Amino acid sequence: MKIQVPESSTLQRKLAKKIVSENGEKAADTLSYLRRRDWKERSLYCFIWGEIGKSNPEQSFAVIREMASDEDWRVREAAATALTEISVKHREAFLEEMEKWAVDVDPNVRRAAAESLRVIARREPALVVPVIEKLRRDENRYVRDAVAHILREATKADRTLVMETCKAWLKDRNRYTEYIVRHGTKKLTDEERKIVWSR
Repeated sequence: MKIQVPESSTLQRKLAKKIVSENGEKAADTLSYLRRRDWKERSLYCFIWGEIGKSNPEQSFAVIREMASDEDWRVREAAATALTEISVKHREAFLEEMEKWAVDVDPNVRRAAAESLRVIARREPALVVPVIEKLRRDENRYVRDAVAHILREATKADRTLVMETCKAWLKDRNRYTEYIVRHGTKKLTDEERKIVWSR
């Protein structure tokens, strides 16, 4: 099966959905050559596994984890987005897996664990706290930025939870944690941020 892959991630996701709906899980085997091609094709492969993961998450995690370590940032973004597709359908299995990814030695895998939480963070933010707890002292800036992003997303649903979580984290007196809190509380009011930082 030879296919023309668009550059747009939105179009790649639509194409992945079409491929899996027409071919089922065997699409991943038929198109396994995509893993060895350029970034567009590798990204499409991520989205194909994201689609497969809607019905079979455990089978998808290992492949997407490998893609989350890709040398190209666009493929890593595709991996995180593919995970969000799974998070909507299989929340419990997804969160359990992300807790494992959050302690991975590869910072790109840890970043994917955080970034993929965005849908749940907007809806049920308390559920993402066990994952981001494991990342609150992360030395990698990109991981810290991803955790801060999830805190800002969570603020839309439960600002009190974000305030309480950040205030508790600041007891660490850790510079990496403080970086996350500084950037993760930007959606709070000035007064709310003062409360978070009060010692």
